[in-house]
Amino acid sequence: DGWGPVWVIGYFVTFVAIVSMLLVAVFCAVLMESFEDTREQSALEIQEAHIRAVAKEWSLIDPHCSHFASCADVALLLTRLSPPLVPQRLADDSRRVVDFLALLRVPVRLGRVHYAELLLSLAARVCGAPLDGAGRALQDRVALQWLRQYPTLKRLVPSTLFTDDPRLRADSLRAL
Repeated sequence: DGWGPVWVIGYFVTFVAIVSMLLVAVFCAVLMESFEDTREQSALEIQEAHIRAVAKEWSLIDPHCSHFASCADVALLLTRLSPPLVPQRLADDSRRVVDFLALLRVPVRLGRVHYAELLLSLAARVCGAPLDGAGRALQDRVALQWLRQYPTLKRLVPSTLFTDDPRLRADSLRAL
């Protein structure tokens, strides 16, 4: 008598069971998504450690954090990086370093290279594939995020030459 109609008890038990199963399913989906993201990140050629290595080496040539460095300094930076961002044994031959810097074709603005543009050029060289629609959308989102992180990108003057210019190659070779 005090329990009420039997259908109320059945409804309550069924409701609790269904909600419990849904919560377990959502938890499993979140867990599986996390594992998938981790697997995809470990499959990438460029790891977070590689980007941190570039940032660390950049901080040595740009101690005032202007986000700019000369082509000669960038050439020296490339000798201290490791694969996959740069070819194996790049530091052994200064001519190879200058040729590699020319291959990257990084924009040079007022004789200096911006950190973000060098990093994008290195990543594009490793990936080697042209971007499709989804890739371009991702690149646009990254560019917006980088504009917030690197305000110096907003003040960039138009690039008049790239690191493959013969005059810059000679200056970089002399610095090595």
